Amino acid sequence: ATDNVFVALMRDHFPELLSGMHLVAIDTLHLFPETLECAKLVQEKYGKPALWKLPQSVSTREEFMAQYGDVEEMDAADFDFVSKVEPFQRALQECSKDILITGRRMDQAAQRIELAVWEEGKRTLNPMAGFSWGDIIAYADAHGVPVNRGHNYAFRCTEPI
Repeated sequence: ATDNVFVALMRDHFPELLSGMHLVAIDTLHLFPETLECAKLVQEKYGKPALWKLPQSVSTREEFMAQYGDVEEMDAADFDFVSKVEPFQRALQECSKDILITGRRMDQAAQRIELAVWEEGKRTLNPMAGFSWGDIIAYADAHGVPVNRGHNYAFRCTEPI
């Protein structure tokens, strides 16, 4: 949702900058259908196709299993590397931009308690760092930003899970 709000904000306030950006999407081949539906909606609504990357040398879940093994039996760090980190590194090389802009927020993880908006050493801009989950959902609701329906299952429940 945060990345989608970022794209909406850029389109509304800095469309010329958005046109020069590459949006990167990583398909781990293990995403929920709702995630892929939402990504398609964002690309269509804002007229900005993403550069999609998959794990190296595979294009289906079956090929993933044949090359890397059963995801349920993989070490989490190995899965993250082959399905997220390595494809993202390839995307960054292909984009060859000087600055990485993320949708990371401080409230997403304990290790992000302090997340600078600008990380000079990494040349990384985190414009959404100060946004809370409530800010993101409020903006998405007010402006019709597509949000993964899967978020409704956990983040908008009216009863404890």
